[in-house]
Amino acid sequence: MCYKNDRISAVLIPHAGGSAAELREFSGMLQERFDVISYELPGRGRRRSEPSLTALEDVLADLMSRIPDVGPIVIIGYSFGAYLGLLAAHRLREADAQRVVSLVLLANEPIHKRRYYLRGLPEERHPGFLRDFCVQMGGVPESIMADNWLSAQLFKKLAEDLLIADQIPFDLPAISNVSMLVVYGRDDPLLTSNMTEWPQLSDATTTLLSVSGGHFVLESHSRRVFNELIEFHEHGHAAGIQGT
Repeated sequence: MCYKNDRISAVLIPHAGGSAAELREFSGMLQERFDVISYELPGRGRRRSEPSLTALEDVLADLMSRIPDVGPIVIIGYSFGAYLGLLAAHRLREADAQRVVSLVLLANEPIHKRRYYLRGLPEERHPGFLRDFCVQMGGVPESIMADNWLSAQLFKKLAEDLLIADQIPFDLPAISNVSMLVVYGRDDPLLTSNMTEWPQLSDATTTLLSVSGGHFVLESHSRRVFNELIEFHEHGHAAGIQGT
C-alpha cells in the first residue's frame, strides 16, 4: 500500500488560471497516502511576487525543477494541468526508462485532439472569449464575473495559461510504460473530442472514468476521485471504461 513513509510522491498541477489554494481540500486527502507537491506557476498564489512565464519550455523547466529526481511518482493534472502533467511524464520517462510513473488526468480532452484557445484570435476578442470560456467552465462566482477589476485579473491569468496551452504540440508519441487514469464530467461543455482516444497516448493501461457533472470534477467528486486514484495506483491499474 502507498503510505506516506514509502516516499511515493504525488505532484498536483492546477487548472488554467488556478493556484494550489483552490486544490487545498484534495491535497489534504492526498497527504493521507503521498508526499504531496502542490505546483503553482510563477505569478500565482504563494509565488505571486514572481514574474509570470509565457513560454511552454520555461513552464516545463520550472515544473520539472520541483519534481523529485528519484522514486515512484504519480502526477495529477487538472484541466490545463493535465497537459502539463503528460508533458512532465514524457520528460521523466526520457530521463529514466525504469522509474515508476503514473498519471491521473482530470477534465481535459485527448491532447492530440484538442483545439486552440487564443491562438489566431485577435486580441480585442480575447475578453469575450475568456468570459464565454468561464461561463462554460463554471465554478467562477458571479460576484467575480460581475466585478470589472476582479474579472480582468482572472482573465489575465487565464489568458496566460491558455496561451501556454496553445504552444503544446499535437503530435506527442505514445508514452512508454506510464499508466493513465482519466476522469471527466459527462456534461463538461469544454470537452468536444472523443475521450476514448486518450489510450492512444500511452502503451500502458489507460482507465477512463466518467462522472456526473461538468468541468470541475473535484468540486463534487473529490472523494470519489481520491478513492479511484488509490485503487488505480495500488491494484494493478485495472483497465476499462467506467461511468457513474
